[in-house]
Formats: sequence, C-alpha cells, structure tokens
Amino acid sequence: NAYQTIDAAKARLRSGFADWMLLKRGDEFTLTSHFDPPAGRGLFDRTVVSAYGTGDRPHINPPIDRSLRIWGSVQNIAVKGIKIYPTYRDPDHVDFAGWGNTNGGDLIRFFDTAGLIQSVLIEDCWVEYGEKGIAVGGSDNGGLIIRRNIIMNSYSEDAHAQGIFA
Repeated sequence: NAYQTIDAAKARLRSGFADWMLLKRGDEFTLTSHFDPPAGRGLFDRTVVSAYGTGDRPHINPPIDRSLRIWGSVQNIAVKGIKIYPTYRDPDHVDFAGWGNTNGGDLIRFFDTAGLIQSVLIEDCWVEYGEKGIAVGGSDNGGLIIRRNIIMNSYSEDAHAQGIFA
C-alpha cells in the first residue's frame, strides 16, 4: 500500500514479519520521531527499508535528534539505498538552523548491551551532516554489516564528531 507519510508507513511494519517499506526515489520524508525498524522473520526474510523507482535516493530529513535506530535485540533488517540528511545542519542549505543551534545526534544508531543484534545490513546509504554518521554502541555486534555507504560532513560544535563510531 502507498502511504502519504513515512510515519504512516512505518506504523504498518510488523515485528517478526518480512515487511518491506519502499520509499520513492526523489522524494523527501521528514521524521517526527525516531525510526526503529522492527525485527524481520529470519536471515532470508528480513524487514527491508529501501527505495523504488528512478532518480536520487529517497531523502529522510530528520529534525533535531531524530534518526534511524536499531535498538536492543532487533534482528534481520536490511536498510539499502536511502539518504539521511538533516538539512538544518547544512550551513549551505536554506533550512540551516544557525551556528549554536545545530545540536545533532547519530544519524544511524545501533545500541545493544546484550550482543543480540544479528543479521543487520546497512548498504548503499548516503549519510550526511550528522554528529556521527553511524554509531555502534553496546557489546559485540557481530551480526552487523555496514558496507558501500557514503558518510560525509560529520561535525559537532562542542564535541568530537566522526563518520563512523564503533
């Protein structure tokens, strides 16, 4: 089914199923809350967040500290071919919030204290203008694959910034 907002689409994703959320290439989506994809059914039946159509990657524009999070013991997820780019943090963008107003978090965040994140793939994504583009925290996350991504322009006004923190 087609949904008018990313929030409506993500509300339809079910944990333990092989649900797909496909975002139209060339479109921009604004998050109003964290996006925590639910676990898929298995290694070959993942929850998938990806793109369809032709053109540029679909652009997820997270406001302030909203981001894509893989939290806890979530397993069997694939995120492919999307762009996460908070325009309020880009000094050259009309939405720039101004210096002193660019507090931002991690654009893709993994956190698991029990080491249960398994079978998670982040591939062909464009991540730009985060404080940390991709951050991995917690214990051993041996089932996490991050490959063929573009991570650019990470910065912080008052702390250490990194493209990937793991």
